[in-house]
Amino acid sequence: MQKRHHKITTGLFGENIAVEYLKKKGYNVIKRNFRQGKAEIDIIARRKKTAVFVEVKTRSGESWDKDLEAWRGKQKMTFLHAVKAYLVENKLWGKVDVRLDLICVDLESGNLTHIENALSDWA
Repeated sequence: MQKRHHKITTGLFGENIAVEYLKKKGYNVIKRNFRQGKAEIDIIARRKKTAVFVEVKTRSGESWDKDLEAWRGKQKMTFLHAVKAYLVENKLWGKVDVRLDLICVDLESGNLTHIENALSDWA
């Protein structure tokens, strides 16, 4: 149970850092932790006419390779399902440009990496 609590706390901390970063860059953060079934979208933001769906990965000096591969692999379909559900539920389907981003927060170094359009083949 302790490990799960640490993972949740670390994830929320990274998401908070990502939200502040996005706000400073001119994004309007609309929603956090949108759930659709088993899938979750960490941050939903708008920038001009683009809806930006953001997955946040938070680590402390560990390798990102396994997480990134999973997000682009098996987790991709559940993430995309949640994106489509959000767009339909909010009557935005076909009305806004959509971008799927990834933000990686390294707690050890303090570095944040923002990868825009990380899942470019989403449609």
